[in-house]
Amino acid sequence: MLENGYARGSLLAASVTIGLAFLVGCSGKADTYAVPSDICGVSVGKKATSSILPAGRELKDDHDPLGQDESHCDVYIDKYHALDVIIKSSESAPPAKELDSSTAHFTSRKEVNDFPFSSRTVLGDQGALIVAECGSPSRYLTFHIKVDSQRLNDGAGDVDGVSEFVQKFVPGVKKKIGCVR
Repeated sequence: MLENGYARGSLLAASVTIGLAFLVGCSGKADTYAVPSDICGVSVGKKATSSILPAGRELKDDHDPLGQDESHCDVYIDKYHALDVIIKSSESAPPAKELDSSTAHFTSRKEVNDFPFSSRTVLGDQGALIVAECGSPSRYLTFHIKVDSQRLNDGAGDVDGVSEFVQKFVPGVKKKIGCVR
C-alpha cells in the first residue's frame, strides 16, 4: 500500500510538473535572463526593455560607443537577433521619401509628431524610425530600430511597447552624447 501511495504521489507530481511546463511554454513568459534596465549603454528602465524583448534564457548586448557618425547596437536572446539599433549622425535630415520607404513594411504603422525629442517618428510592430534634432555634436540623429516582432507576444508584435521603448531610449541617447536640443 505504501508503494501504491508513493506511485500515485509521483504520478501527481509528474502531472503537475508537465502541466506547469506546458503553461509556461505557451505563455512565452518563461524569462530566465535578468531583464536589464540599460540597453545599448542607455538607461531605459526594465519596463521599457521588457516591452520590446521576447522571453528567453540568455541575453547578449553588443554595442558600439555612442556619439560616432554611426553607432550600432545588437541584442540577442538565445542567439536570435531580438533588437537591432543603428544611430546615424548627420547635418541634414533624411528625405521624407526615404523615411517612408524604410518603414513601408511596418504593420500597425503610425506616424507620431508629438514626441518632444524628434521632428519625425514612425512606429510599427517591427520597430521605429526616428529623426531627432540634436544641434550639436551634429544637427540630426536618425534612429533605425528593429525588433523581433515574430517572437514577441506570440508573433503579434507590440507597437505600444515599441513606443514606450522609443520614449525612453531616444532622450537617453541624446542626453548621453550631449545633444543641445
